[in-house]
Amino acid sequence: MKLVKKSVVTSKLPKNISVTGKNIISKGIVGTFLALGLFSSTLSAKSGLFVGIDLGASLLTQAFRLESSGENPFRNSITTMKYSYLMPQIGFRLGYQHYFTPANGVRLYGSYAVARTGIVDETRNTVTDQILGQQFYATKRLEANLDYLLDLVKTENSSAGVYLGMFYGASIITLNRKNARPDQFSGNLKQRIVGINLGLQMTLADHHRIEVGAKIPLNKQKVERIYATNTFTIKTLYAYQLASVGLSYAFVF
Repeated sequence: MKLVKKSVVTSKLPKNISVTGKNIISKGIVGTFLALGLFSSTLSAKSGLFVGIDLGASLLTQAFRLESSGENPFRNSITTMKYSYLMPQIGFRLGYQHYFTPANGVRLYGSYAVARTGIVDETRNTVTDQILGQQFYATKRLEANLDYLLDLVKTENSSAGVYLGMFYGASIITLNRKNARPDQFSGNLKQRIVGINLGLQMTLADHHRIEVGAKIPLNKQKVERIYATNTFTIKTLYAYQLASVGLSYAFVF
């Protein structure tokens, strides 16, 4: 009787190939988590879209220069005056803030605000008590803002610090003047406005942002009125600066 030996051939991957494949996968997963961890550590939970409301006061400063000239030497004169009007203001803001380190960030947002005075000047006839002249101001401003944010004090989910930035936009100054003379400005003055943002800021629970700040204009808005006859000329120049101070609240999503 003859025994026949059967040989069975099994195909197996070399152990080193299997281990190498597992190492690549493991290292890839670990590397991904490390990269995500490193990326998230450079961000703050305060990064995100935000919407807010502003309450405060608008400070409108008016510089006034009246120059008259004519055949009569008594008409040749120059008069200058300066007034400031404080108006209650309300505004809104919408934008995005990004913290690239736990204490340093930037934000880009749009803001819109309106303000209005009561009657700032009134002239009456002392005999008939008839109103001869009356005026009040109103303002609107739409701006794009870019601020640098610096947190000086930090806890686990709250912080406090300062901010500094710039704004650029358009403003409308409206002067409603009853019985305005030809040399007096009355109506809407539309011009560009640019200035500085600065203030104190605080964030609570990573989402609630409270600020006290100011907007300081760097340019003036000017308008000129000229009234001329055959015997004399009156030229009036108005220059306005529109600043604001106030308290704001924003929710960061």
